Amino acid sequence: MNKCVFYGVGVGPGDPELITVRAANIISQSKLIFAPKSGASQESLALKIARRYVGEDTDVRLLEFPLEGSGQRPQERWNESCQPVLEALVRGEDCCFVTLGDPYIYSTYIYLVRAIRNHLPKTNIVTVPGVTAFNAAAALAQFSLAEADESINLVPASVILDASEWEDPPLGAHVVMKIGDKLKNVKASLLGFRETVRTVFVTRAGLPGQKVMEWPSEVPDDLSQANMTVILTRFRAKKSS
Repeated sequence: MNKCVFYGVGVGPGDPELITVRAANIISQSKLIFAPKSGASQESLALKIARRYVGEDTDVRLLEFPLEGSGQRPQERWNESCQPVLEALVRGEDCCFVTLGDPYIYSTYIYLVRAIRNHLPKTNIVTVPGVTAFNAAAALAQFSLAEADESINLVPASVILDASEWEDPPLGAHVVMKIGDKLKNVKASLLGFRETVRTVFVTRAGLPGQKVMEWPSEVPDDLSQANMTVILTRFRAKKSS
C-alpha cells in the first residue's frame, strides 16, 4: 500500500503574500517540490511565487506540461509529464506540487491528480486551495462579483468566441479567463453586446506591472500579457442586432 502523501498547493495569483498560511507551511516543510512550466518557458511562475517559502535543502524539480496542439494525444502528454511524480510516489516519498491560483480552476494539477489516481489509486492526496486570479482582479478593480441573487459565470475566452454558446449571456457577473492570443477577437465579440454595467480588464493581478484597464477604450488589441489576464463584466441585455 502506498502510504506517502501528495500535496497539491495553490500559491495564488502572483503576490507571495497571498499564499495561505497552510500552503506556506506545507511548502516550507516539503523535501521534494514539483512545479509546472510550459514548453516555451525556462522558469515556473508558480515556483517563483513560492520560492521564499522553499527550504534550502529542498529538492525542486520542474515538470514541463506541453501546450495544446503539441502533436501528442492529451493522455499521452499528461502521462509523460506526470511520470517523475509517479516515480517519487512509488519510492514512498512525500511530495508537493505548486500551482498558480487555485488547484481546481483551469490548473495542470487536475490532470496530475487524475494520473495519480489511475496509476496509484491508494495515494493520500491533500489539496490546499489558493486565491484565484479573478478574486485578485476583483479586489484590484473594486469590482463586485456577486450581489443579492446574482450568479457568477466563469467562462474561457473560447466560449465567448462561439456565438452559438454565447448568444444570450446569463445575468450576473462574468469572469472571462484563458484569453491568450484571442484578445483581439474576444474584444470584438464583447463589443457586440449591449453592456450596461462596468467592464474591466485586469492584467498580471498580484504581479509586478499589474494593471486595471477600463473596457474597451484603454485595452489594446495586442497586449503582450494577454495570457495573464482576467475580464470582469456584467450584461443585462441580449446581443445587439
